[in-house]
Amino acid sequence: MVKFKAIGCRAIMELHIHMRVILFLFIVAAGVGAFLWPQWYMVDRPSASNFNPSNDQLAQASLYDPETSILMQWNTLALEAITTNRLSPLEASRFLAMLHIAIFNALNTVEKKYVFYQMPELERINVSVRDDDDLSAIVDGAAAEIFLLYFRQYEPLLAKRLRTHEQERSEYVSLGERVGFDVGRLRWEDGSFLPNPPYKDDLNISRGAWRTTPPYYEEPLQPLWGDVFLFALPERESFDPGPPPTLGTGQYARELEEVKELGAVDSLVRTQEQGEIALFWADGKNTETPPGHWNVIAQEILMHDDQQIPLVDQAHMFALLNLALVDTGILTWYTKYKYDFWRPIDAIRGADDDGNTATTADEQWFNFIDTPNFPEYPSGHSAFSGAAAHILTRYFGERAFVTDSRGLPGVERSFENPMAAAVESGMSRIYGGIHFRSADTQGRAMGISIADYIFENALRKIK
Repeated sequence: MVKFKAIGCRAIMELHIHMRVILFLFIVAAGVGAFLWPQWYMVDRPSASNFNPSNDQLAQASLYDPETSILMQWNTLALEAITTNRLSPLEASRFLAMLHIAIFNALNTVEKKYVFYQMPELERINVSVRDDDDLSAIVDGAAAEIFLLYFRQYEPLLAKRLRTHEQERSEYVSLGERVGFDVGRLRWEDGSFLPNPPYKDDLNISRGAWRTTPPYYEEPLQPLWGDVFLFALPERESFDPGPPPTLGTGQYARELEEVKELGAVDSLVRTQEQGEIALFWADGKNTETPPGHWNVIAQEILMHDDQQIPLVDQAHMFALLNLALVDTGILTWYTKYKYDFWRPIDAIRGADDDGNTATTADEQWFNFIDTPNFPEYPSGHSAFSGAAAHILTRYFGERAFVTDSRGLPGVERSFENPMAAAVESGMSRIYGGIHFRSADTQGRAMGISIADYIFENALRKIK
């Protein structure tokens, strides 16, 4: 047992009491606010549209390529912001979910084609638009509001964009801003900003338990994220993949030998293409992270779709995708720290002490790509990929596509369908030496089950 867990459990218990009280107050406030919405959604409040940057700031600010749809433009800017600000995969998934929920809810006020995300009061707003520019103003207002919650440094950039709308469209910008603000309010006390509890490796740590890994021995990444309030799922336990293989089993020995051979930094059996795959899907620091990479893929499929998909339907797809990704991140972290399983580098170096006669230690073994600083099982990359691929398959069908990688510039890979990419991304973690096969298969299965639930139950079509 590692020390931070005892500290974390006490903090979580206190947090849950605090958050339930606040949640109750929010529910009461939302009930009152629902009746007042048509009067107060236009109230003046600080926003990017009221920001007055200098000419120099405006001259340096540029937003996006006007040749692509408004949604893809904001998605592209979001991925750049994730990369530049080095958000973790978990933070990236939360940001993208809030961004696309805000855009979806705001656009859905026009046709009311789908069930709103947790804001039924929007059903009573009557919005008439004249053209696509009015829709763009709604999207810009909603997206800018979420950006401001995360990145205040983008105020000049956002102000420049919002000022491109004529005065007659200010009401549409304000509508978007109000919806974006309320999406942010829904997540104010969701547990995502809890500081990491103090951590130190236990000298008497049990066999098979996670510990900090060489060469950097970084503290665990966001160990309390598994208790962040879920966005769309009803609970956690029914999506739990179950524990990893027991150390003394033949399955464990086979999986250890596989990653030991394929994932070593000096592997003699890993092919050149397998090495490329490991780097292509690494999606580590200074990239848009795994959730962001799947938003890139969604955008590429959407751009090359033969049909002209209406803007609200594009927003619906991105909202479903990112709801699946954010809840997959929460569930993955919940199960990672629940099972607390060690990484291959420690398993292989400590194999003589694992109680399995079929494994042998290599105390000098090193993995091909850097080991992430959190427990091994299940694979977050595989879970994210399974969830995203399943949403995209259910939305677009078996769609072929080509994608690139920020972590391996100049390389493109093509796939017959999204799930083929998900399978490859999961295998990349074995080629990289940082996951066992069960973490891949069980993680992907968990992501698929989460995506199934969200696709069937969230943001349902009503007409």
